[in-house]
Amino acid sequence: MNNKENKNGVQFGLGVVVEPRRGEKIESLLKRFKFKAMQSGVMKEVRNRRYFVSPSERRRQKSKAARRRAIREAMLEEMV
Repeated sequence: MNNKENKNGVQFGLGVVVEPRRGEKIESLLKRFKFKAMQSGVMKEVRNRRYFVSPSERRRQKSKAARRRAIREAMLEEMV
């Protein structure tokens, strides 16, 4: 199977693929799948796309996260 591209050049199709090993239990296969899905960022993407976030709200969230990060870094600098 080949991955396809939409009109913007973004690939879609096969996501995370885990081939079962000979004699492997389904639990360990599922564990490997979950690990690969987390590493590839699929779960984060799904969480972010659960509902629509307007561009202005996205900017607001980004600036809020930057402020928190700056405060945290300042506190760490102060401790050292």
